Amino acid sequence: MIRQLLTESLVLAALGGAIGVGLAYAAVPLLNRLVPAVVPMASAPTVDSRVLSFAIALTVITGVGFGMAPLVRIGDVRRRRRARGRDDDCGFAHAGAARASRRPNHCAES
Repeated sequence: MIRQLLTESLVLAALGGAIGVGLAYAAVPLLNRLVPAVVPMASAPTVDSRVLSFAIALTVITGVGFGMAPLVRIGDVRRRRRARGRDDDCGFAHAGAARASRRPNHCAES
């Protein structure tokens, strides 16, 4: 489950990062055309490798961070169940639905 969450998150982050870098490479020539000819420039603007590496690092950090966020929630639910000494949610991570339909033997009936 952990591997699946991290994989999903990293794939989505990589897709978003790739789209962002692609937009940056597509926008630089368009921005070059917007600069008036009278503005002195030493060279034409380009996508800097430092900015690109920062974008890649931020993409990985974001993917791992948001991939691990659900695990914190799952761990919190399990910790609360252990503290109470019972299994209130019938083995499901979201106990809200089980609590809403509270009746005797609701786990056995489902």
